[in-house]
Amino acid sequence: KMTYKATVSVPRWATCVMSAVQMIQQTSPKNVKTFVWMQDVPVSSYLIALAVGDLRRKEISARCAVWSEPQIVDKAAEEYSQTEDFLRIAEDIAGMPYVW
Repeated sequence: KMTYKATVSVPRWATCVMSAVQMIQQTSPKNVKTFVWMQDVPVSSYLIALAVGDLRRKEISARCAVWSEPQIVDKAAEEYSQTEDFLRIAEDIAGMPYVW
């Protein structure tokens, strides 16, 4: 397992999402967006995920959201609408809150 930090630069129109905590997002005068991600909890390499594209975020609860292409983000939100319920059940089973 490992921790990691990633710096990803993308065109201004694109968004980067990753399986880590976003620390920074900035846009340069040259129309390049740079994202910095940090994962302080050691994870297996197969759990590292990265996506870049024309992405939109849609909230599905106070702590859950989906990211997808604009034309399907509403369908994705509907597909994952029970995520909050699943998290609450997992918290009840574990006896502790899910902190991410």
